[in-house]
Amino acid sequence: MRYLLFLFSILMISPALASNDKLVVGEITNLSIEPIVWKPFAKGRDLYLNYHNDDKKLGGFEYEIITLDDKGDPAQSSRMAEELIHRDGVHILAGSAFSHTGLAISAVAKKEKTPFLATWASADDFVWAKGHPHAFRILPGIYTGAKALGKIAKDQHGDLPNWASVGFSFEDGRSGMKTYKETLGDVNWVSEHWPKLKGLDAGVTINAVQAENPDALALFLFGPDLAKFIRQGRPRGLFNDKPIYGIEMGYGLTLEPLGEDIVEGWYVSGYPWYAVDNPEHKAFVKAYQEAYGENPNVGALGGYITYQAIDAALEKVKSLDSDNINQALTGLKFNTPLGELYFRTQDNALSIGTWVGRTAYIDGHARMTDIQYIPIEQTAPSDEWIKQQRGGH
Repeated sequence: MRYLLFLFSILMISPALASNDKLVVGEITNLSIEPIVWKPFAKGRDLYLNYHNDDKKLGGFEYEIITLDDKGDPAQSSRMAEELIHRDGVHILAGSAFSHTGLAISAVAKKEKTPFLATWASADDFVWAKGHPHAFRILPGIYTGAKALGKIAKDQHGDLPNWASVGFSFEDGRSGMKTYKETLGDVNWVSEHWPKLKGLDAGVTINAVQAENPDALALFLFGPDLAKFIRQGRPRGLFNDKPIYGIEMGYGLTLEPLGEDIVEGWYVSGYPWYAVDNPEHKAFVKAYQEAYGENPNVGALGGYITYQAIDAALEKVKSLDSDNINQALTGLKFNTPLGELYFRTQDNALSIGTWVGRTAYIDGHARMTDIQYIPIEQTAPSDEWIKQQRGGH
């Protein structure tokens, strides 16, 4: 069954009836599981298509966008990807925030030789061990943020002997924590806690961590579970007198809902939309705020850049042949709200770096402060290692 989400929006951005020269994009989202990512994704996509795409075409082609919701189930992801290719004749697959669903779609894209632009399938395997020439990633991976935080932790607190970790037990959580721990180096992990995604028992976990009495704490939590962890941990002194590192916990979709509940001074990686100081990004933020009356989060940025990439690739190749589109995407350079970016030929990851900083409560908002931008070249593994992981692809 086809789930056409955001019906009004989709009708607006489907300006032509089906024809042989019409681009068809198949989006597979996790909307029902992560609406905080996918609703802004759709708004970012529409902002580009409706406000910053004067001819209402992509690369000169009229287009149709089919949007499906896999509910975070990789079996559904695979089935939907197959149907989009064989039933609907899509030229490009897009979407997926979760790595486990992204990997499922990627396997189909590899088999069918169809370009797949994953918004945020951020686990290492997506671009490395299970990477292939037809899979591209828009937003930064877990590895770069975890690596950057791990380096800071090693420099600032590597002398602290005993650490504990709390991270969701899913592909992204385990992958990010693994990279962080390897980068931090030789410390003693007194415990590792792996609650299910959206299944944290905050009281039990806090009791266990306090009993272990670590010198420092590494976290990979978000959403209501993070809020519970903070609200129950703060009055019990869990965060006192110890450094806290939060992988990907500086994104607005994580920080902003916390409001005044935020604990200040944590070291985090994320996307500080309010602090990216270039004209293109300021214009993107202003346009998004004027269009929707809200601030953009990383999902909005991902939606916008995904369709910029598609537009630029089609403009370059002037063809709807999937092989030609794939060749155009490989190494593609194009302008974005973050300036000129490119898909790295080593792994098809877009060349966005990592922002790291510390949490703060500023003018009534949870924010990052003391922000540094770390280019991807400073955190990515060597080209030789990547080539080995990708089997030469």
